[in-house]
Amino acid sequence: MRYLLCVIPLLMGACPGDKPEWPPTDGRAEGGAPSDGAVKEASGGDTGPGCGPSSCSGCCIAGQICATGASHTQCGSGGALCVDCTKSDPSSTCASGSCSSCTPDCTNKTCGASDGCGGSCKAGSGCCSPTCSGKLCGAADGCGGSCAAGSGCCTPSCSSKACGASDGCGGTCAAGSGCKPPCVDKGDADTVALYTFEGSGTTVTDSTGKHHGKLVGSGAARVSGKSYCGDAMGFPGSTPEAYVEIPDSTDFDLSKGAVDFWVRFDATASGSEGVFSRDASGTTNAGHITMFRLCNGSLLLRLQSTTNSYHQCSDPITAKSWHHVGVNFGGTGGLTFYVDGTLAGRTASITCGTTVNTCGAAATVGINGNDNPWVLGAAAWNSTEGAATPVNTPLKGQIDSFRLSKANRSF
Repeated sequence: MRYLLCVIPLLMGACPGDKPEWPPTDGRAEGGAPSDGAVKEASGGDTGPGCGPSSCSGCCIAGQICATGASHTQCGSGGALCVDCTKSDPSSTCASGSCSSCTPDCTNKTCGASDGCGGSCKAGSGCCSPTCSGKLCGAADGCGGSCAAGSGCCTPSCSSKACGASDGCGGTCAAGSGCKPPCVDKGDADTVALYTFEGSGTTVTDSTGKHHGKLVGSGAARVSGKSYCGDAMGFPGSTPEAYVEIPDSTDFDLSKGAVDFWVRFDATASGSEGVFSRDASGTTNAGHITMFRLCNGSLLLRLQSTTNSYHQCSDPITAKSWHHVGVNFGGTGGLTFYVDGTLAGRTASITCGTTVNTCGAAATVGINGNDNPWVLGAAAWNSTEGAATPVNTPLKGQIDSFRLSKANRSF
């Protein structure tokens, strides 16, 4: 009798009381994937880590299980999602991986998605192909979604780069992207004083909190500095001179160290313009130092001992552009300075009027022994020892991120 009861059900794949072949009893949950992570076809076939067009010639159940795609309730081909043909029409059948009495619909779908009849949406069917090549990751893919990593999109990289540098995706690194401002905005262990010129009023704040300066005269004011650097101090280049004065301190008596800053000149050179100075008339005390721009546009750095003056010169620099200047004094490298990372090693003399400025003298002295204040925006080589005045040759331009260090630096 049991045999008779099984004849018809056998044609459907099971007998009453027998366990069905599917779902299998290999440790997975019903309808789930095997516990070892492998994916098997519902009726035998290839195995793989997932189910899709590249791993399944039939159709996919829940994107994990590859079925043959020939069943009326699991119909499909080419790795598309399996479709139950009988769900909307009990008389519909599966033939060659597609449901009869079914019209594929790919409108507003992404190409490769299920067409609703067991197949996949292909180009020309009304589907949309995402376009991400050359776009930033996260941008619209043209199909209502977003470009994700692996789609050909680009992810900007700005960490540890200077603000304004290329982000690797055709743009530039901007504030907030993880980039670093090109100007020094905070001190380190070797910083003696740092002036970023942020804030307001006549006090010029030292970021270390130790050596605040002041504005002297009228006409100097905080202005927009180099990109991503906040404010700079602008100087009018007129008389009576306007400048920044920083009182003397024994912290400034350095046998070796560095000075660096950004500078911009408003016009082509015609005469001398003082940039910074810790100087006085004569050489009673050692360590006098001044930098100024000459009539031909070159920068000249002068450092003095009690017996000699040492000059280092750059080639002419352009006006109306920001330039980074770094000076090292004392130590094994001696007196050197750099403009925009290039060593200023000019040796030819420069004549301005009747004055012949020699260049290229080596020096190992520092700025210790000097008891004069710092002057920014003018020169103080005619002042009384221990005082800033009188200043001369005022700067018409801007200075930003002026830093004094107790060690030589790489520029």
